[in-house]
Amino acid sequence: MSEAFHLVCCYCGQPAVYSKLGHLCHSACQNNFFACACPACNKVGTYKDCGLLRCSCGKEFYADVCRCGEILVAEPSAFPGMIFHQECNSSFFSIRCPNCRNLGHWPSGDSQLCCSKCHYSFYCVSCACRELLCVPSNNVPGILHHERCDSRIYVDICGGCAKLAVWPREAFPGLLVHKKCGHRFVCAQCIQCGAIGHWKAAEQLKQLPQGTKLRCGKCNQLMTL
Repeated sequence: MSEAFHLVCCYCGQPAVYSKLGHLCHSACQNNFFACACPACNKVGTYKDCGLLRCSCGKEFYADVCRCGEILVAEPSAFPGMIFHQECNSSFFSIRCPNCRNLGHWPSGDSQLCCSKCHYSFYCVSCACRELLCVPSNNVPGILHHERCDSRIYVDICGGCAKLAVWPREAFPGLLVHKKCGHRFVCAQCIQCGAIGHWKAAEQLKQLPQGTKLRCGKCNQLMTL
């Protein structure tokens, strides 16, 4: 015999009985909500959505539904980021869409992300202050200014592994090396059309020679670094 959960809808305040926890719908008011047990006091609470939650006992935690269908709970510091579910030995990248605030799951966070609800396209980058930032896809590649810590970083897609990579602002333009895959390339912005381009770099090249000439692949403009 399955367990019965006597819950109170967090929208209308009316009681209802369910056979499970997780994503639920209250038939009386037709609102969707999330229900789970607090990892500290084990009290079952109802919330408007999953994600970062606070129990009535004061405990803050991250709760979600894993791809295996089970509810998982993690420390709030894990979100946003890679979430690990020990019970089924799986992981996924979890973050809210910066456009519609829908909570989404992706295999990893180092590629372009597209919200399944509003189809907004964005990237997630880790700032020098370690805060995770959401960047619109049309701003990559480019220089990102994080106002909160007043730092500037250069964000681009590595031409070797096609993954998102971040460099200090002073590294652009110039010779860039992606630490994860070791790919080396020269990167600069065209002085004529403004397009940011990549050029192959020799494996033995340690430093870009002064006066290096590059030709823009978009407008054919010749420029000197």
